[in-house]
Amino acid sequence: MEDSEIRCPKCGSTQITANKKGFSGKKAVAGAVLTGGIGVLAGTLGSNKIKITCLACGHTFKPGEDKASMEKKKAQDAKTMRNPFFWVFFVGIIALCWWCTRGCFNSGTSDSNTKTDSTSIQKSNIDISNIEYEIILSDVSSTPIRLDVYVKDTASISKLNDYFIATYNKDGKNYVNFNYFDSKKYAKNYFEVQTSDNYSEQKKDVYFKHYIATYKCNPSTNFKRLDYLHK
Repeated sequence: MEDSEIRCPKCGSTQITANKKGFSGKKAVAGAVLTGGIGVLAGTLGSNKIKITCLACGHTFKPGEDKASMEKKKAQDAKTMRNPFFWVFFVGIIALCWWCTRGCFNSGTSDSNTKTDSTSIQKSNIDISNIEYEIILSDVSSTPIRLDVYVKDTASISKLNDYFIATYNKDGKNYVNFNYFDSKKYAKNYFEVQTSDNYSEQKKDVYFKHYIATYKCNPSTNFKRLDYLHK
């Protein structure tokens, strides 16, 4: 091999030097500049721990890593990039990382701040464990927030209403409508009957007797009131 063939694989310069343990760097530099590589070969002969440095661009490489070997490596890399199995593996790794990251974020979400659509459901500390009631209809994702509730003891409506306010509208910013009935049967389709022409006025009056109270909150007019419909 001719001396001129010893070149930097990155820029092609012959101004190169070599380093190894116990080797004189000054000798190598002088030899590289003056002879274009002869000094490097002389200084590194017999070494198994050689690092060659290009004095023109600063690139470091090992003996044997000439331009041809770098071109071969580039060709191999390009072939790998064209391999469909490589992309399947690559996309799989990305998907796995995304799934793990998503799981970490979700695991940090607290159930105490659960949201139903745009409505924030809050926890209430009002004890209603001794009140027998059942929510017949719950629509907390629309405006107004609506609850149709059966309550066995109508005297407990006020306390139950406070519980619902603290749960669904503690800050008073939502438009809400809570309706209280003393019968599950009449609560289930009360508003359907009242707005239909298929029922007589007498039938509607029967339904109305079981519609005990209603609470409305309209934040735009600052209107809040619990009305009992029957005394």
